[in-house]
Amino acid sequence: MTIMWIVNVASYSYLEFGETENFDQRARKTENEFVVAYNRVNKITLNNLKSGTTYYYRAVSKEISKFDPYKLVYGDTIKSEIYSFTTPSKEQDSVSLLILNDIHDRTATISHLTKLATIKN
Repeated sequence: MTIMWIVNVASYSYLEFGETENFDQRARKTENEFVVAYNRVNKITLNNLKSGTTYYYRAVSKEISKFDPYKLVYGDTIKSEIYSFTTPSKEQDSVSLLILNDIHDRTATISHLTKLATIKN
């Protein structure tokens, strides 16, 4: 499962997640074993999830107000609402999904398009 979100200031961001809303795990993006930080666009993939399991998660972003070679200063921390998803079961014979392409600056389009989506059996 890949979660993406955008914040309005450069931040250190991560996901809190788990099988309950107590969030017993964290995931962050790394490249070459270094934590990716000081960005606005975030994309974190959760790996090794159990099949047929509901997971709860929220995005957390800590503003980086100063990013010097030997001085890192954090600002405010924001947390998203709690969301959930269920991984497909190995016994399922079908899966449904909705794919949206780049909507640019038309944020109302997401809401409109998801209302048009219907589940077909």
